[in-house]
Amino acid sequence: MYSPTNLEGVINLAIAENNLSNESLLRTVETKLSQAPLPHPITTYVGALGPFTNTLAAFLSKTLLKGRAETTNNNKDDKKDDNNASTPSPPSSSSPCVDPSHIVVGAGAGAILSMLAFSLCDPGDGILLPTPGYPGFDLDVEVLAAAKPVHFSILCDEDPRGVRLTPARLDAGLAIAAQRNIPVRAIIIPSPNNPSGCLFTAEEIKHL
Repeated sequence: MYSPTNLEGVINLAIAENNLSNESLLRTVETKLSQAPLPHPITTYVGALGPFTNTLAAFLSKTLLKGRAETTNNNKDDKKDDNNASTPSPPSSSSPCVDPSHIVVGAGAGAILSMLAFSLCDPGDGILLPTPGYPGFDLDVEVLAAAKPVHFSILCDEDPRGVRLTPARLDAGLAIAAQRNIPVRAIIIPSPNNPSGCLFTAEEIKHL
């Protein structure tokens, strides 16, 4: 396997885990804990959710909604760091913000998808899944929720990414579900796409 001391080693792309970052993450965690030990309440399931979701909401407001906030504030409140680099200020009352109560935390994407399928679907309802795709999504929606995955192709030789997501392709997926008498309740759109790695554009998502 590849490592800093084995540059000729193999990088296994079949494992969704980056072991190369472990040492860096461990050093960061150890440094942070030495500066300020974790308060006891956030080491428990219930106590951790409040502070974590609040922090996550603030982070998403400054990053995920950064473009909207900058458009609203016209970049007036950006601050400069020691290197004279612009850093986004915390969202003002007029800026779009992520509400902490709208955030649900789960043990990984698979668990979240399983909970969403269970919440949105009755047994036998369908969830559209573009292909090529990650086969684990089928289990995520089937095992707990008893939902039915409905696959539709997004392969496209004309697109340099190899895939293309369009309303016509989505309609084709809905037609497949209709032929099987499966009512569709949701669609899973992984971006970056797995396994192609391509990102779907904002325009593609809006057109759906």
